[in-house]
Amino acid sequence: MGFFWFLLGLVVGAVAAWVLLARRYREELDAALRGWEERCRAAREEVDRVDREHAEVRARLEERIAELERERKALKGRIGALEARIAELERRAAEGVPERAEAEGPPASAAESAQAGAEGAPAGAPGEELQRIRGVGPVIAAKLVELGYARLSDIATLKPEDVARIEEAIGFPGRVARERWIEQARELLAAGG
Repeated sequence: MGFFWFLLGLVVGAVAAWVLLARRYREELDAALRGWEERCRAAREEVDRVDREHAEVRARLEERIAELERERKALKGRIGALEARIAELERRAAEGVPERAEAEGPPASAAESAQAGAEGAPAGAPGEELQRIRGVGPVIAAKLVELGYARLSDIATLKPEDVARIEEAIGFPGRVARERWIEQARELLAAGG
């Protein structure tokens, strides 16, 4: 009978050891699982934070790209206007037309002065004659002279690129057409200057 109790004690001891070891193993496993879950949660939070930062940076970059694209288009338009102006100046230079009326100098005699007055040359200060056009005051006349348009004949022969250049310089888009500067200049020239 002693052997039976020994065997029973051995089995009970083995079962108790197995239960204790299983419990300890389960606790270690649960602790490891909690640790990995915590690491996964921290990693997900980090990924979310990086995704938000990435989205913000991407939005800023896309906005900057759009801004640079607008600037590029504006500069491209300005280049086109400048190229047109250069072509116009080269055409004038080839024809011998001076850029500014002041480059012609004053007439040498009274007869030449009368002839120049009939052709639309300024009678007084540069740009004074331009003030005969309704809508052109002293400030705008001075700006026109600065741009190289000092006579009625200069205004009467404006091309679309000249009109765009003038309107940009004076800061009044559409004013030349709205106030009919070209037609007024032609009418004044037809009426004898």
